[in-house]
Amino acid sequence: MKAYRRSTAIEPFRKFCRALDLLILLNALRRRERLPGFSGLRRMTFLEMGPGPMRLAAFKRKLFRQVYFLDMADFGVPDPHLVLVNLESCGSVQAILECLPPEARSGPVLLFADHCLEHLSTKVVRGLFESIAEHGVAACFRVPNVHSPTGQRNYQADPTHRTPFDEEFRRDAERTGFAVFPWIRWYRPGIYGRTLRGSQPVMSLAEEIVLSHRPARDAGA
Repeated sequence: MKAYRRSTAIEPFRKFCRALDLLILLNALRRRERLPGFSGLRRMTFLEMGPGPMRLAAFKRKLFRQVYFLDMADFGVPDPHLVLVNLESCGSVQAILECLPPEARSGPVLLFADHCLEHLSTKVVRGLFESIAEHGVAACFRVPNVHSPTGQRNYQADPTHRTPFDEEFRRDAERTGFAVFPWIRWYRPGIYGRTLRGSQPVMSLAEEIVLSHRPARDAGA
């Protein structure tokens, strides 16, 4: 695997924006009662599916008790807490935990994925959502919003996209305890014109959505 390189002058700023965006997302989940406060995160294990090379590993380890990444390659960015797996085989909470060392299987868990699940088959994603609801773990997934023109174009532009998270899928997810809400990455300049133009609802303008599941009552306690 060729080492990943993104040698641009703005890369440090890009990483800062992505880190701040994650903090804003975690705070939004806290306000929606999907996660505990930041002190509670220190008692949680953070499991991220498919982060690619842009893991922000050191930053995430400051927020959570343990951090593990599951991906299909290291992209030239090795990490002792990266677990190489076929993500298509991780169709349940139990299957994910079985990939991890024993110390990662205890305590409350936050399962996270940022534009990963749309690359998996609908069958696998549905099975994963049902397993999350059954086990009562906290989960947060950001995926393309196929109900906005920009999100639909982005989804269709990548031939590896397989699960569309359309209206039927969203309804099914909500029935199993997931909340669905729009997400706008504030550091992307192109979004401001779309957001401020006209009176369309944010859901029809946002490029991506968040699907979040409430943890069991004792998570983060």
